[in-house]
Amino acid sequence: AQDAAQKAAEAGQSQQQQAAQASKEAAKAAQQAAQKASEQGASQQQAQQAAKQAAKAARSLYKYNFKPSMRDVFNPCRVYSLNDEAGLMICEWPEGTSKPACPLTYSEETMNGFEYAGAITMLQYGLVRQGMEAIAGIRDRYDGERRNPWNEFECGHNYARSMASFALLPTFSGFVFDMPRGLVGFDPLVETMAGTFDCFWSLDSGWGMYRMARRKTELTVQYGSLTLSTLDLPYLAGKKVKSVTAGGRKVKFEACDGTICFAGPVEIAEGKTLVVTL
Repeated sequence: AQDAAQKAAEAGQSQQQQAAQASKEAAKAAQQAAQKASEQGASQQQAQQAAKQAAKAARSLYKYNFKPSMRDVFNPCRVYSLNDEAGLMICEWPEGTSKPACPLTYSEETMNGFEYAGAITMLQYGLVRQGMEAIAGIRDRYDGERRNPWNEFECGHNYARSMASFALLPTFSGFVFDMPRGLVGFDPLVETMAGTFDCFWSLDSGWGMYRMARRKTELTVQYGSLTLSTLDLPYLAGKKVKSVTAGGRKVKFEACDGTICFAGPVEIAEGKTLVVTL
């Protein structure tokens, strides 16, 4: 009887210890979850603050650095724009600020690659008119009469940095991709009066054309192939997708808030088109 009582006491003590340990672990897990949520909240706040600062910088870049006419702008450096040509200067010191006696090298120049990067940043933060004004300033200088339209030079001819202009394609089309997930997406910044938008896209497996219309979105592969599991079209949020076809064949899908998930991987072969119809 004593042995049984002792075993029962030990069992009860063990259960109490286990319960206390479980309670301790649960409290620790809750504390870690709360800390993680707090860190995520702080991270989101930091991201939002960074976005606000970047947007403010883009506005300031247009306000102070973009010159509709270079005629009255002092530039002791290399001349990439002159007279009534427009340009986005590398540095500017607004009225009331102190300009160093020896300022940053090339500060008064308008180098195409930097201009494209600055203008595209404006586009990415919603300053479409301002960004395109800066882009037009570059292309007007290289109109084929004043300068070679195929040679946007900087420190040398056919300078590589001007290839930053390619970023206009993914920026204007809102092109995103995550190929390990089989995801491709588009969300155009602008559209024509007819509600259309057309652009080129390219990935490692192929390239082709994207077209947005009022009631239809088309993704055509002109070379190679493209395998998709998800098509992200934020501009279709709140709209009902009636059908999806690939190469003329119906595709099973689920659509929610502009994200179209296919029942299985969908391959778009060369010369074929994926069509989303509202």
